[in-house]
Amino acid sequence: DLGFKSLFMDYHYFGYRDYADYYRNIGTTTAPNYVAGWGQHGANASYNDGFLPMAGLIYKLDGRSQIFASYAENTALPKGLDDIYSVVPSTGALAPRPKAEKSRNFEVGIRTNQSEFYGALAAYFTKFDNRIAITAVPLAGSTVLESVYTNVGRVEAYGAEFTGTYKPSFLNGLAYFNLNATYNHAKFKDSLPNGTALAGKFLPDSARWIVNGGVTVEPASWLVANFSGKYTSSRWSTLANTAGSSVPGFTIFSAYVDIGDGITLGPVKGVKARFNLDNVFDKDTLSYISPSVTGDGNFRPQSPRTFQFTISGEI
Repeated sequence: DLGFKSLFMDYHYFGYRDYADYYRNIGTTTAPNYVAGWGQHGANASYNDGFLPMAGLIYKLDGRSQIFASYAENTALPKGLDDIYSVVPSTGALAPRPKAEKSRNFEVGIRTNQSEFYGALAAYFTKFDNRIAITAVPLAGSTVLESVYTNVGRVEAYGAEFTGTYKPSFLNGLAYFNLNATYNHAKFKDSLPNGTALAGKFLPDSARWIVNGGVTVEPASWLVANFSGKYTSSRWSTLANTAGSSVPGFTIFSAYVDIGDGITLGPVKGVKARFNLDNVFDKDTLSYISPSVTGDGNFRPQSPRTFQFTISGEI
């Protein structure tokens, strides 16, 4: 298959961009002198690309297996466009219009659908231009984080992904197993204009390995149980990969049980119950990362062991 798409995107912004548009303090903290702000501002931007090619190829090895390949180009509005157009504290000038994010994606792989096994293995290579990175800066005197958007230029990523499901016939449909494994190698190709060295550094909050796997048991039509685990390898918390800013890898396990298959209790029909247990072994680790440029990032811990019960039905 061969084709292309065209994207024509217009962006319009008008209003108060920040507190300084309402009023400003031209004095000091101890002797403030408040004056009128910069006022409302408007901004317009157009992002047009009339030719974004795409191509796909499928070759059937037999009735159950295929080799596939694809290529696609994409463009998108810069992430956080409203925030990028925010006010510069010392002036009422608009920030320069950010460039559109662009990507070129290559993928090749093989997939098979056998009587007991489904699996797919794919390798990919992606090139980004004008990639917008999001970092977090603490606001002075508070614990609130302010998002900052930075054009980090070119980024290249390559890797592979495997997904598979195995349902052995000797278990007579009682249980099946699933596995998803991803390897991702993503690095900056440019450094920042201010001299911060990013070229050759890994993207923050981007694990090289993520592995999900589990087993699902269905002993009856009204009972389904699952136990699964997810491994996330180490990640950097800074764009510059500052020494000591790496977060160790961790594994989290979870489980659930679904009970009910159209059970009727009096006037209530289709009664179902679900039990969820997240972080089964109560793993204490840093999970969510808000990256910084240098130094160290900001973190939130993994939620502790959590149990949830849900019951549903219809009248």
